[in-house]
Amino acid sequence: MKCVIIFLVLTLVVLMAEPGEAVFGSISAIVNGAKTGWKEYRYNRDMERMARKYGPNWQKGGNSQPADNGQASANSKG
Repeated sequence: MKCVIIFLVLTLVVLMAEPGEAVFGSISAIVNGAKTGWKEYRYNRDMERMARKYGPNWQKGGNSQPADNGQASANSKG
């Protein structure tokens, strides 16, 4: 009889805690976190590509030419 009462009390406690919010809320949080993380990863990847292509100061507008990637220019001696 004690086990039945304990079971009913624990069931009541669990149901009062609204388990639907806990289960679906955590799944929703995981999905939203993964989506936000993917967007930030894509943004950072694109910024790195732009920095490689246009040089480190491309956002400031100071370098309008693409980076030479360590190659000698036609005007350099040597």
